[in-house]
Amino acid sequence: MRGSDYPASMAAASRQGAAEALRFAREALGPASERVVASPDALALVLSRVRDGAALDDAVLWLVHREGRADPRVADEFIAHFLCDLLSVARPAISPGLRRFLDSGDLVQSVLGDLWSDLATVKFDSRASFLAYLARRLRWKASDHHRTLNRDRRREDLRVPEDASELPLAAADPSPASLAGASDEAEQLTLRIMRLPERDQLIVRLHMRGAGIGGIVQATQLNTETARKALQRALQRLREMR
Repeated sequence: MRGSDYPASMAAASRQGAAEALRFAREALGPASERVVASPDALALVLSRVRDGAALDDAVLWLVHREGRADPRVADEFIAHFLCDLLSVARPAISPGLRRFLDSGDLVQSVLGDLWSDLATVKFDSRASFLAYLARRLRWKASDHHRTLNRDRRREDLRVPEDASELPLAAADPSPASLAGASDEAEQLTLRIMRLPERDQLIVRLHMRGAGIGGIVQATQLNTETARKALQRALQRLREMR
């Protein structure tokens, strides 16, 4: 190749790389990511990483991950990019005993939700290594559910003391106390509680351990009336679960 042709070929390769980077950002991530990548400085960073040996997709994801720390829309697109792959990992991570009660989609959403607050501290090197990191977090979370289930199976305080409830439950519906009457029913109750939102889980467990509204207020920092309504809603959700 003649010397005069070399700069021209480099320029053509850079233009092609820039076009591919923008295409990947647009098709695999979204409009917010595409706007980030489209700036000349951003494209220069992407192409620099490619010249250093990174795959183009990884270089774009690295940039989007970095910019997502400051832009929630970019962070949304970056996190959503890993959703489908993580869903394929989630189902095998859930044991058959929990699969009927713990939806793999909920588990994935929980992991990706946690990532929101951790995005600034999580390192990104490549798509493969980042997905492996997310898969480990998913398995840890599934293991936590297993440990919670096993611990709650052994608990002897699932029954509500006779004087523990400040809010009587509707007579036509099974109460937490009656549901915990037998070991099989106690297991079903435990699994239903695990399907509640995190705050509802806390409130129901406090209620079942004999805490009154005052105890719930202290644990949740809610005011008395809000805590009373939150307990009513949590118990209603628990009754309605099948």
